[in-house]
Amino acid sequence: ASSFGFGNIITNPSPFAAAPASGQSKFGSGFGKPSSENDTNTVEAASKQVASQSSAIDYKAKLTEFYKEHNPSKLSSVDANLAKYNGKEDELFRKLYQKYGLNSEGKKEVNPFPEPQGSGPRVYMDLSLGGKTMGRIVIQLYADKTPITAENFRALCTGYTKDEAGQERTLQKTYVGNIFHRIVPGMCFQGGDITAGNGTGGRSIYPPNSTVYGTDAWGKFRDETPFMRHSKRGLLSMANAGANQNSSQFFITMKKLPYLDGKHVVFGEVLEPSGVGDEDDNDGGDRGGGMEVMDKMMELVEVNPKNHRPKEEYRVVIEACGQVE
Repeated sequence: ASSFGFGNIITNPSPFAAAPASGQSKFGSGFGKPSSENDTNTVEAASKQVASQSSAIDYKAKLTEFYKEHNPSKLSSVDANLAKYNGKEDELFRKLYQKYGLNSEGKKEVNPFPEPQGSGPRVYMDLSLGGKTMGRIVIQLYADKTPITAENFRALCTGYTKDEAGQERTLQKTYVGNIFHRIVPGMCFQGGDITAGNGTGGRSIYPPNSTVYGTDAWGKFRDETPFMRHSKRGLLSMANAGANQNSSQFFITMKKLPYLDGKHVVFGEVLEPSGVGDEDDNDGGDRGGGMEVMDKMMELVEVNPKNHRPKEEYRVVIEACGQVE
């Protein structure tokens, strides 16, 4: 079945050090031994105590440096945090590294995927929820970065494309009347199943077994790389049934979804109205209502918690779509 899942967020097991062994009693194995050996034991015990004190000082210095670099407002809480995690300092730093997006050594991971951006045609979708008009979103396609994926989406919005010979071709199925069959609260809207309407189907505009588009026997086309990051809300990305299994299903992000990086092709973004956000507000074109439209629907929709399908009376429908001229 053609779908995608978010997977489980995997957390590394706690790298707790083994509890230190308790010191030997002075009435234990040292009893009756030569004084020189007892002296040696005393020296070793003193050394361990000094090492323990040094370790505590090191943890304080380590935590102080960490907060200086990552969150200076927390410097006043160094002593309190060390007291709370006394003897469990490894757990403290593991949690901090995870919270601040660092690796197990406290370093920033180098993300191999570029930030999402691109240029190309714009398309619109007029959306309704439960039969009530909700507004229009306008999507900037990244056709310069993902030409095959962007053309597939543009054509399914307009109803026409060109074949490999350059002849214009009218499509029998488009996104008009299609529903968002899966809505995960706070995460995404998924739609585009133009054949089954429930996430098990979908069809691209490309012919099967095409070397030009990298399609398989069912017309599912290849991933266009390099993959871009799912680093913000409002991104348009392909849902798939695995690597190089793209058809017509897509999703719109409602938050950062970094664990999808390298698995799904980001190929566009929802534009914000003029004067909102960092977008160019002097282009004079139709920009729609932006993510406010998606937010409003997310607030109103009710879904089945088991499969995230909207209840019948809350169906989100693409009433009309096309290219912004």
